[in-house]
Amino acid sequence: MDSDTNTSRAFRVYNSLDSVPNAWASLAAIPAYYDPSPLCPTYVRDIVVQALLDVGSEYVQVGTDEYGSAIKLTGTIVPWASWWDLDPTGTAQFTHQVGQQHATATYFGLLNAAPTVGAAIKLMAMGARTAASQEAGSDG
Repeated sequence: MDSDTNTSRAFRVYNSLDSVPNAWASLAAIPAYYDPSPLCPTYVRDIVVQALLDVGSEYVQVGTDEYGSAIKLTGTIVPWASWWDLDPTGTAQFTHQVGQQHATATYFGLLNAAPTVGAAIKLMAMGARTAASQEAGSDG
């Protein structure tokens, strides 16, 4: 905080459903991020409860709404269907959603931004690996 101007010098841009940058700022809300589905696994809820006991409100997030230095991007749940949907613990579905919400491509979409050349190459390589993996799986 700049004490002369009462403005923040630190900014953060975050996806409302991304548990990584929101972890400490809204830790208690993480189990309900994707409600009604995918459900948060019990062990994740237990971790959240323990973290709240251990850390509580000691952590302060960089950038705040109060000082206009936090830019919230409204995320949406990414649909996903696979045989992992049969996982009764919800672990596969929940962790998949966490990964999707934190992905670079998700942020590019929320910002209506074009990937940089380096990011585009990485995303294309990831897509090619995924396609090859899926093709190899369907051949068996």
